[in-house]
Amino acid sequence: MLGQPASSSSVCPEIMIPTVGDAPRKPVEEGYPQSVGLGNGKTYNQHAAVQHRNVMLVANHPLAQQTGHMRVFFPKSLRKRLVERDGWVVLNEAGAWLGVKVLSKERNSTAKNYELKKDEQDADWLWPNEENPPVAFVVSDESRHRTFDDFLAYLASHQHGLVNGRTTYAFVDDIGAEVRLELGGDLSVPNINGKPVDLQPAKVFDSPFMSSVHGSGIVDVRKGDRHMHLDFNKAVITD
Repeated sequence: MLGQPASSSSVCPEIMIPTVGDAPRKPVEEGYPQSVGLGNGKTYNQHAAVQHRNVMLVANHPLAQQTGHMRVFFPKSLRKRLVERDGWVVLNEAGAWLGVKVLSKERNSTAKNYELKKDEQDADWLWPNEENPPVAFVVSDESRHRTFDDFLAYLASHQHGLVNGRTTYAFVDDIGAEVRLELGGDLSVPNINGKPVDLQPAKVFDSPFMSSVHGSGIVDVRKGDRHMHLDFNKAVITD
């Protein structure tokens, strides 16, 4: 989440929507990863992922037993706003930018490494051409990158490599810090700047929309004037 100090690792990743400072932005319907379900058509713990602030890497979890090819979903309502350039699929919506890239085994390749295909509901799926490559998701907003070319130049500054199954992704984050993400290979836990992600952070969720203290069993969800309090210890939901 832009404007929020966030580093995380997950098996069920979702893209965090950008904000400006601490001011919540209207959520934007964007792309998300989903693997093909094998066997009964379902997937369990399908992904391994690591995120630091405005960048997330996602790949199929190496131990998932019912996980097929990983794809990225885009609703058909966004089709006309998807722009393909230099191996990236870029979307601008409600003042926010999203860039999605299949990371080729060829270091820092700008070649197109995917196909966009429609499903039976006329939605779009980004299908990687390589078998189970990692995918990068990068978000920003128009206060930082005013034009498409500005955002594309930012994406072009990112560097990645893939050696022995380990993906390394280097970039400058939204507050100007140099960051290196590492995922897969011989790593049991993803790394951020050479250190394993803390799997017991103080906050499980920490954003303008959702907040939860680790181990509390309580989640607070907010949007505008609406508030929902979920207490999983008592199986109670209150407004």
